[in-house]
Amino acid sequence: MIQVSADIIPAEILQHKVYDLKPDTMYYFKVQAHNEVGAGPYTKFINVSTTHENSVPLLLINSLSYIHILDVDLQIGFKLTEYNEFEEIVYSALEHKIYGIIRKELITLDFNLSSIATKPNYTKIADLYGSAHNLCIDWIARNLY
Repeated sequence: MIQVSADIIPAEILQHKVYDLKPDTMYYFKVQAHNEVGAGPYTKFINVSTTHENSVPLLLINSLSYIHILDVDLQIGFKLTEYNEFEEIVYSALEHKIYGIIRKELITLDFNLSSIATKPNYTKIADLYGSAHNLCIDWIARNLY
């Protein structure tokens, strides 16, 4: 096994890109959360393989009247829904799912271009008894926050 060490990224940096990765190689990461109070614990090692290609970068635009999907590479877009009852949305490219908050419910729906209807069917994951204002996906460990 080849071990590669990387520099520690300062807490002020919110993202980090690594270039010139080798094909068919497994890379291991540890991630640590930071906020104004301090640093949290490191995650367990998370592995990411370069054997499979990454998904095409998509931008979800949550406007007052619709949800719009923009393919950043091809510079083309389309409307996912003509209405918008989503308070928050995030997209998991690995699972091809959209997660959202609708009327104090955490929901999910499949993001499959061939099966998206004008009003997509979603599955309720949980009732939210308080107010929820943001969603975020850790794309490496695949956790929804």
